[in-house]
Amino acid sequence: MDRPCFYVLANTRALPEAEAVARAEEIGRNLAAAAKDAGLGPLTSVVSRGDSTLRGHYPAETDAIARGLGWGVPGSGVAAPTIILAPFFKEGGRLTAGDLHYVAGPPGSAA
Repeated sequence: MDRPCFYVLANTRALPEAEAVARAEEIGRNLAAAAKDAGLGPLTSVVSRGDSTLRGHYPAETDAIARGLGWGVPGSGVAAPTIILAPFFKEGGRLTAGDLHYVAGPPGSAA
């Protein structure tokens, strides 16, 4: 089944955690309301794209989005989310392997 898809640039990494959490929860509430108004709700999947160098406010932001969506709330009918954390950006030389996160430095550097 085809579903509409869009991207919200929230820039929460640049915010203090409390502000990032408030923004993420508001985004979740707005997504839930828009899906309901469009006859698509309740939503059962949302992708929260984070930073490949693991900067930001994880898991506070993903928890806030879930709260805003009403996921895992008694009576909501939607279970708590499954979160897949996959920090990888091949072109930027970033990957995680064996519980270690690697960020490649410039060519010829020791990093």
